[in-house]
Amino acid sequence: MRDKYKATVYNIGFFGEGPYKANIKGKQTKRYKVWNSMIQRCYDLKFQSKNPWYVGCEVDVKWHNYQNFAKWFEENYIEGFELDKDLLIMNNKIYGPNTCSFIPKEINNLLVTRKKSRGNYPIGVSKLGKKFLTQMSIYGKLTKLGIFTTTEEAFKCYKAKKEEFIIEISNKYKDLIPNKIYKNLINYKININN
Repeated sequence: MRDKYKATVYNIGFFGEGPYKANIKGKQTKRYKVWNSMIQRCYDLKFQSKNPWYVGCEVDVKWHNYQNFAKWFEENYIEGFELDKDLLIMNNKIYGPNTCSFIPKEINNLLVTRKKSRGNYPIGVSKLGKKFLTQMSIYGKLTKLGIFTTTEEAFKCYKAKKEEFIIEISNKYKDLIPNKIYKNLINYKININN
């Protein structure tokens, strides 16, 4: 008989006893996939080597037990939304029942910084010959905002447009996200060091 309290998922997560299944008719449930992925992000060193922004993240001990997470999932999940740990409490590193929420993918992608791919320039800025190009994703399309002679001017443009877009998207989902997340987003300021 299998030990339901043995940590078999990245040496942290365990199945526990309860009504929630990991598979139905041979197919993993959505709640199990989300739980497993969350555990992986925090405890799989190979995953973290490719996604270093998860280094230092952890899962609340209550959620090491799949049954506890699955119950919370059933009470909070909104179809098509994604699990988020750092908008309810800005810059939070702990996945747990008091720190997480489900949010639209469009919001989840708003504050992605892509440090690894942009090089030494500020967020939203890239070199274009002797000048600097500012661009950002607007509704999934990379949009050119302008060309400037300094990185400071380019960043200033990006900052203004990005903050305006964050407010626009936040207003779009205002009635579907927790009020605290809405307030955190509309007050969010882009920092040149992001």
